[in-house]
Amino acid sequence: MGINGTPTVVNQLETTLSFDEKDVSTTFSVLDTTNAISQIQQESGIQIHGILGIPFLTQNEWILDFKNLTITK
Repeated sequence: MGINGTPTVVNQLETTLSFDEKDVSTTFSVLDTTNAISQIQQESGIQIHGILGIPFLTQNEWILDFKNLTITK
């Protein structure tokens, strides 16, 4: 599903990320979100480098703590 809610065919890649001295291998969908990301950055001032979805977070058992702005395992 594309960022605008319509079905989209996208490329996928498998890569390894290092986070908190742990390596995690996973598959990511790659799609052009330039317009959406630019709009978010323009309105909020927050710079976004990518979006990690719920499947990635649950697969790796990571928990987002919005109050403390942290990620824990």
